[in-house]
Amino acid sequence: MTSRNHWTSSAAEIVVPRRRENVVVDDLGDEVVFSDPVDGSAYFLNATARIVWDRCDGRSTTRQMAAAITHAYDVDDEHALADVEQVVVRLAEAGLLRTGGHA
Repeated sequence: MTSRNHWTSSAAEIVVPRRRENVVVDDLGDEVVFSDPVDGSAYFLNATARIVWDRCDGRSTTRQMAAAITHAYDVDDEHALADVEQVVVRLAEAGLLRTGGHA
């Protein structure tokens, strides 16, 4: 199980989530469906979560992801970072991210 503190704001400048390569992504316009070929699970993400997923490249920090959210939507930095952290934690808990990513 992934520790929530591994992905949250105290480490926002250094956390660089990386998505698993074998996750199947189906784009449905405003939503995305992810399928895990290992256990057959499916996950639906909205447009905001998709911004986070697309930046789980092992190079972007959670703070940089939050900046992309503030650019796309009319939200402040603190709210955007909280949203990013929530999405990243959920992706990690679902096993869709590789662990151990730090800059």
